[in-house]
Amino acid sequence: MKSPKVAPSNDVDAALRAAKAAPSLTGNPLSLALGENLKRIRQERGLTQQNLAFAAEMDRTFVSLCERGATNPSLYSLGTLCWCLKITMADLFSGIEHTLPPSGMTDGKKRRTNQASHEPRPPSASTLKRAETMRKKKLASQDAHVAATSTSRRKQSPS
Repeated sequence: MKSPKVAPSNDVDAALRAAKAAPSLTGNPLSLALGENLKRIRQERGLTQQNLAFAAEMDRTFVSLCERGATNPSLYSLGTLCWCLKITMADLFSGIEHTLPPSGMTDGKKRRTNQASHEPRPPSASTLKRAETMRKKKLASQDAHVAATSTSRRKQSPS
């Protein structure tokens, strides 16, 4: 199976424009710009992907995925890479001004299957059962109060 072609580093703008057309967690302008910064800094330090991955106790393919913007690395992973490169997180994100809109503002598709939405969710069976039990207790309490009040009124009224 052939791997997908990756845009050369001198054609970053074209890759960024293409990524804007289909926002996602990977392959978006933010991931691509972060990957470009990571690759540039790694090369400035004279490290190979293998050297950096070994120092960071990561797989070389993960470093490659990060540099291509094909994965969404955790802050922990980015922090480890920064430590190995002897830079700060701010250095890694330097010059990146991209942001990502919420998925509801793009094509309406959720980024994750468990993503929160603004649509109301129907109550669960256990919630409905609890609500019914509480309603019955409240009615029973009100009935007891009414019965006690009417009994005390009968005792107070002259016969």
